[in-house]
Amino acid sequence: MRMLSILVVPLFLVGCGGPSLVGTWSGELDCDESGDFEIEFTLAEHEGKDNTFTGDGEIQDIPLCVSGEETVYCDLSFEIEAESEGTDGEQDLEIDLDDCEAEIDGETVEGDCADVDDGEWDGADTITFEAVGCDGEVEREG
Repeated sequence: MRMLSILVVPLFLVGCGGPSLVGTWSGELDCDESGDFEIEFTLAEHEGKDNTFTGDGEIQDIPLCVSGEETVYCDLSFEIEAESEGTDGEQDLEIDLDDCEAEIDGETVEGDCADVDDGEWDGADTITFEAVGCDGEVEREG
């Protein structure tokens, strides 16, 4: 009887939460002309919306054109919201990036974030997406 209760509890926990994007995701952003960049973000469940996850992240050493021909490399931080279809398995994601900012020459520069198109989640540990001339792929850590 003790063995039965141990097996039932994990099945109950898996069935209750539905698919989840919670966790830290990291990978690479492949931007043809500009190169490849590391990206990382952490998602948590949104308290007010089902199947929605929010968090913040960073793209490291990305070239940002400041003025004229001067190119500055910096880390770009952003807020992220991802909404899943709420089903099991592979599914499309609606991904929005907001509040992009970078630290350049000791000043915080804020700007609009690039639009993210065609986000897809394999239902497990890989997300792929497109954003203004870049293809991204991230995997859940842990």
